[in-house]
Amino acid sequence: MRPGVTESRATCMRPGVTESPLLRGRRAREDASRALRKSRFDDVLHQKRRARIAQYTIDTPLMDGDDAPLRQLMELVVSSSDDERLLPALTRLRRAVDTEEGDELSALIASDDMMMWLVNVVKDTSRATRLRFESAWLLTNVASTRHTQIVVSVDGVAPFIAPAYESDPDLVEQCVWCIGNIAGDNDALRDRALEEGALDAVLHVVTQPPSPSALRTAVWALTNLVHKRTTTHMIGDASHAIRLRVAPVFAQIIVRCTNEVQDDTMLADALAGCAFVTDICEDDDVHATVLLALEPCMQHIRRDDARLSVQALRVVGNLIAGNHVHTQCVLDAGALHVLSQLVDSDNRTTRKETVWALSNLVAGTPHQLREVMVRAPLVARIIDRLATDEMSVRRECAYFVVNVTENGTYDDTRRLIQANLFAAVASALSQTNMHVVTMGVLLAALTRILSLARGNGNLDETVDALESSGCADIVRALQLHNARAIVNKADAIVDTFLEGGDDECVNENDVYELYS
Repeated sequence: MRPGVTESRATCMRPGVTESPLLRGRRAREDASRALRKSRFDDVLHQKRRARIAQYTIDTPLMDGDDAPLRQLMELVVSSSDDERLLPALTRLRRAVDTEEGDELSALIASDDMMMWLVNVVKDTSRATRLRFESAWLLTNVASTRHTQIVVSVDGVAPFIAPAYESDPDLVEQCVWCIGNIAGDNDALRDRALEEGALDAVLHVVTQPPSPSALRTAVWALTNLVHKRTTTHMIGDASHAIRLRVAPVFAQIIVRCTNEVQDDTMLADALAGCAFVTDICEDDDVHATVLLALEPCMQHIRRDDARLSVQALRVVGNLIAGNHVHTQCVLDAGALHVLSQLVDSDNRTTRKETVWALSNLVAGTPHQLREVMVRAPLVARIIDRLATDEMSVRRECAYFVVNVTENGTYDDTRRLIQANLFAAVASALSQTNMHVVTMGVLLAALTRILSLARGNGNLDETVDALESSGCADIVRALQLHNARAIVNKADAIVDTFLEGGDDECVNENDVYELYS
């Protein structure tokens, strides 16, 4: 669960909607899908090694002894106080440990004296700036490996925070880069960086960048500082304040990269960060600050670059999952037209995120649901995706269907049936690798449709459609399923609607027990 007020985006109910067991199940589904989404975010925010800077990579003649074996070189670095002699030796040492699995790296991290010396040089403002830069660069590269904890264990994150306020642009950027690597390793190190003041330092660089390159690196580091990978809280109750503080910064960067500076790398990081901080659907004030970037996000959703389009789509989807006012703002910006074009995207992640956003639209106000349902071709394409797409997309389609049945009217369910819903459900339920939760969602949707049909005097007609599509036979077959919850739901549908059950409506609390 993302840290903060309560729960993450679509995992919470919309205001004014009475909680039901089905909505509790929706939270469980979203918690699971967020874990699956982690790896894709990590692709964008992986730890990075320092690219070479021309100013600091001019070949310097090696001094006597600088061609010594690595261990002797480290002894030379630690024992010498001559910065002019140290610099070429340290540069050679840094280049020697450029490979994560090499013996050189193992030797370096095994030397407590060497690691302490590097950290102390970064902190020491009396040392030559270039020497401090090389030391920070070497530590940054170590922090980009699986040995990040070793860098932090020397003296925490603080040694890299103070230099971020200095004037040398390359030293500033290097230290911010190291902070980003530390925060990007895991949630515990991210929280430690936040506790030691990393957020203030990185925001300082973002708002007063000493160079365009430093700004780009600081935006990436800021995104790592708000990236959450597990269900632990981001330094407790401070997480909401952090999101509220950084959300407008990300929004401004998105606007700037759209209108002024063409920097897709920085834009991708800002979009990812914006997606992270809007991931709590009850954070209305955070969402309100991000509306500044709504129009640019709508533009970037259409981009061919998946780094940009998918993250922009997630920001828009998060806003849709917020309160009804923000949902309407997204609709007024033309989101429905754009989302309609993305349902058939060649990119699986784009299709999945698109249907997820649409499923939240139909969980909105009656007017918002109706805006979707009157688009018969769009509804038909979603139903087709339920029948034919990959499992992750089918899951989102299933939630679209169940949200329509839960929040819509009998006429809305008829629109689903006219779009060939029953045949699509039959196809989905007959898949051997269909997740039991998704199966339960679809059975809950069928139960709701049949209940509404009986309430409107059209049960026989609806059952006939269910039988002719083959869906009724699939439901009967599920009475032998190995999951008890699925058997119970199938039994309830067959006994109540298909075999002349009693006149009382099925107990929906029993049907939805899977989601409790």
